[in-house]
Amino acid sequence: MTGLHHAGSYVLLDVPEAQAAADVDPRILLEGETPRLLDEWQTVPQVWNLARRAVDFSNQPGRFILTGSAVPTAGSVKAHRREPIHPYTSAHHDLGGEDR
Repeated sequence: MTGLHHAGSYVLLDVPEAQAAADVDPRILLEGETPRLLDEWQTVPQVWNLARRAVDFSNQPGRFILTGSAVPTAGSVKAHRREPIHPYTSAHHDLGGEDR
């Protein structure tokens, strides 16, 4: 967790205590010194919307660090919004295309 070195506080969302807190009030998971590291954020789908809204309505930069390695479940909101990106390393011109 290299993000932990940059965090002011953190929460591990894949532990039972965090899951229980998410069931009661997921907003408490965002509370803490900033930047707040939210590890395995994808295991608590409502955290994404709460963090996104907190950033939208704040002028404080760098409030959250989202990290994770777990694969979302098929029922997760993120499972349908993820798509691998395959970057192209050659320019169109390099591949024989003509410039416009």
